[in-house]
Amino acid sequence: MIAGIAAISLVVVHWSERDVWFWLGLTALVLNLLGWVVNRSSLGTGLDAQAPAQGQSLLRGPSTDGESFEYTLAELFKFPGVVAAFKAGPHLWRQVSYLDESFDPASPYELAEFMWIENDGEWAIGLGDEVKPFLDLDVDETDDPLLDVLRSHPFVKDAYHEDREIYRIEQRQRISTEVFAELAARALVAHHTSAATQGS
Repeated sequence: MIAGIAAISLVVVHWSERDVWFWLGLTALVLNLLGWVVNRSSLGTGLDAQAPAQGQSLLRGPSTDGESFEYTLAELFKFPGVVAAFKAGPHLWRQVSYLDESFDPASPYELAEFMWIENDGEWAIGLGDEVKPFLDLDVDETDDPLLDVLRSHPFVKDAYHEDREIYRIEQRQRISTEVFAELAARALVAHHTSAATQGS
């Protein structure tokens, strides 16, 4: 920056004479400007390289080193597909099971705190106790819309209800965190909507 100011000063002071000092200042000024442009463009390239491409997951996808990880669906609202999947369903989820107790309707966005996806080599959907009154976890696998939605994805080889709180898939092809989060949200919405419709 100091060199640039000095170059401008030489050009201004020696403008009328157009002597050696004028041309030295002008040359220094041009070189400073070129250096600034090159520096800016290289900085921009570095930032572009770090930024995720459009549609690329902002979180890492399935583990490749045996390490398992999980996210609640509420943590993944940064993905528009997850939000859109919940918006496509009821604004409030109502109780469909555990009918010996009474549960107030709940927003799916609140319930998303207790729904998570996890990966330990294959993807799974986990459910907390807070979600169970709003799902029919006793439905037969052949009639479970959640499994139907999971199986409908071209990268899913199979899906099954592994345990009361866990649904798991077998992948035909690698599925990113972003894609599976949206798929899980759509599957859960379909399950609740079906259970609520049958119970009304």
